[in-house]
Amino acid sequence: CRSLVLETSGLLQAATLPAELVREGAPATLREHPPQPPTAETLADTERRAIADAIEKSGRNLTRAARALGISRATLHRKLKKYRLA
Repeated sequence: CRSLVLETSGLLQAATLPAELVREGAPATLREHPPQPPTAETLADTERRAIADAIEKSGRNLTRAARALGISRATLHRKLKKYRLA
């Protein structure tokens, strides 16, 4: 959101947002309603799931799975070992 980049106080306020984003009764600051914590899924979890899905969709053909993921077969082997998918 461009407003966050332009805000100099370090606290995004409703007055900073474009009018079309501010609705009646919206909180004045993020302190009143702090953002929810991010999901527990990490980048590693996402990568592991993507690799497992690619392998399944390729019929366990690692060359095709690596190609679908845009990585080399050697990189796929390293990641299989890393995530204990082999």
